[in-house]
Amino acid sequence: MPTINIKTNTLQKQTKPNALQFIIRTMNSDLSGVKIPKKILHQPKVAKSKDFIQHIKQTNPSIKNKIQQPINTQPINTPKEQEIPIIKLEQTSAPQTPSKNAPVSEKSLMPAPKQQPEQKTEKTTYDFQDKLNNAEKLLTQKQEELKQALEEKNQEHNKLAKLEQELEQQKLQMQNEITKLKQSLEEQQKSLKPVPVRARIIKSQTKAILEPKQPIPVTAPISSKKKTTKSSKMGAVMSILIIILLATLSILIYFIFFNKPESEQITKQEPEVIVEPELELDPEPEPNPETKIEPNIKIPNSLIPVEKDLILNLNLEQEILIQIQNLLEQTPDMPRMSQLVLAQDNKPNNLNNLLSNLRIFLPEHIKNNLTTDYTLLSFAPNSHFELGLILKIKNTLPVLSELSIWQKNMSHDLKSLFINQKVPETTEFRINNQEYPNIVIHFQNTPDIENSMHYTISKNNLIISPSSSSMHLILNSMLTQ
Repeated sequence: MPTINIKTNTLQKQTKPNALQFIIRTMNSDLSGVKIPKKILHQPKVAKSKDFIQHIKQTNPSIKNKIQQPINTQPINTPKEQEIPIIKLEQTSAPQTPSKNAPVSEKSLMPAPKQQPEQKTEKTTYDFQDKLNNAEKLLTQKQEELKQALEEKNQEHNKLAKLEQELEQQKLQMQNEITKLKQSLEEQQKSLKPVPVRARIIKSQTKAILEPKQPIPVTAPISSKKKTTKSSKMGAVMSILIIILLATLSILIYFIFFNKPESEQITKQEPEVIVEPELELDPEPEPNPETKIEPNIKIPNSLIPVEKDLILNLNLEQEILIQIQNLLEQTPDMPRMSQLVLAQDNKPNNLNNLLSNLRIFLPEHIKNNLTTDYTLLSFAPNSHFELGLILKIKNTLPVLSELSIWQKNMSHDLKSLFINQKVPETTEFRINNQEYPNIVIHFQNTPDIENSMHYTISKNNLIISPSSSSMHLILNSMLTQ
């Protein structure tokens, strides 16, 4: 059976009354029992509603009064969102187009429930902008956190680099201290070398004393024979021979015991020098040393011109600085500057032997950049004696950098150059670059400039002296070459 379903649609304007408006007005009335004949339904248009209206009046007198009311011909103005029910014929089972013979049920004429208008909610852009702002804030916060983390990592890296530098400096200091200790041990060992020689002399003396006593045990068997053969003549002869031997042995022992050690002591105390030194510094009286000329010693060439060459054959059992001072004091017509050659076993000292004998310490980096050529100078000022040293350099740049570090310990490591003078303790150095062209002199800042360590580099030579006057003598002689 075909049914009438009510649907809604919006009407904005309607100017002419028709059957549809009439049906809308009668929606609230009781339409139960109303039957629409087929001939009305099969008409071509529902708009021809005269028959339809008459049929409703006849069949349903309850809505007769409402139908008789005039229809308002004015246009119906409805709001845009207001929904107006519209009757459409639909088929539920078969095709959508209603059949001509389909009857209309009472339920189909019932009005459909009104649908509430949908309230359109316009989405504003404020929410989207807020989300964007929040996202940007989060991004900036994360970027700042990353920057802070990177800065902290950089700070930690810098701290680690500083710690590594400090460790390297400490390693270098420890290496320097180790080298100093090694050199001091070597110097002590070298200073202890003469002890075995002295021990040998003592052993030789004891052997010489004990050797004559070896024939003494011979008397025991002879005496036994003498007891057994007292009546024989051979016993008397042997006794005479024994007496003679004992007498000679006693004379020899007396001579060895009292005379031989004294001669050996005299030879030990004599420093072998070219010129006769007088040992005035020792309080005890000592015999005059013998003067010796060493024609076999080859004097090395000096690195600068000097007035005189002095040779000292060292005695390792005696203090070397005392031997040098005695030589300088006893040399007649001692010039202000001369070359001093230290020799052992008629051979000049090489650089290593010189440094160990004078107890001079050089840093390892400087020592590795030196050749074997050197010159030891002696100076004779008015009041005291002093020494100077010239060393040939291979590479000047590493030596210059090491000298600035060595300034703190230079005067202590080179205290032998002052001989018996007081060593300055200050570690502050100054520069003098005005007296000589292209030469920079570094010197200790002391009240007495004649008692301060000076050093400079000129013509690949490292020049070291303990006073200003000695440095000027060396440079003047070098520039006159």
